Amino acid sequence: MKGKRVIIIAGGSIGKREFFTNFFLTHDYIICADGGLEHARILGLKPDLIVGDMDSYHGDTTGFNCELLCFPQEKDKTDTELALEYSASLSPYEVIIIGGIGKRFDHSLGNIYLLIKSLNMGLRVTLLDSYQQIYLISRDLYIKSNITGETISLIPLTYEVTGIVTEGLRYPLNDECLYIGETRGISNKIISLPVFIRINSGLLLIIRNLIIPED
Repeated sequence: MKGKRVIIIAGGSIGKREFFTNFFLTHDYIICADGGLEHARILGLKPDLIVGDMDSYHGDTTGFNCELLCFPQEKDKTDTELALEYSASLSPYEVIIIGGIGKRFDHSLGNIYLLIKSLNMGLRVTLLDSYQQIYLISRDLYIKSNITGETISLIPLTYEVTGIVTEGLRYPLNDECLYIGETRGISNKIISLPVFIRINSGLLLIIRNLIIPED
């Protein structure tokens, strides 16, 4: 199982479904967290595992013909957190959570904070929909793409993030600090690739607003 890319499909918004037309690979391990089953059904995906208390998906799960880990509704963790914990047992090289952001702001914020847990677990995790890509870094980040012009925001999740150095952004930072509760790092712009972001200490949330290339 080592070397797998694990995709967790949660029940929030995924944006434009056509964004995911060629996204899933044959070797992906797909975990549906309860309501994420509806996205899988619409996208025509067969999950490898279903996790949750099944209070959001009201269809027949037997048709998916996969393993089901069912939990009681009265529990201390969200279905997405349970799916994330299971993914660690697969020793993945990457975990991508889609459907992690949506109308339930409490769930959206909780999933962003799960990125902290992911770092502590040694997992490389991204929140993704067709509009945005969200990372949390404690060291370096390289963004490789063939598109410039994307808006990118750098938001501290600790009291301060020190020693920030960026390359490829319109408003560069050179060994500077960003502080929680301030908005200085919001709405920067990618002007050259690859983008390089380095920090000395702290946790820095990176939010890319994606530009989808026209066919």
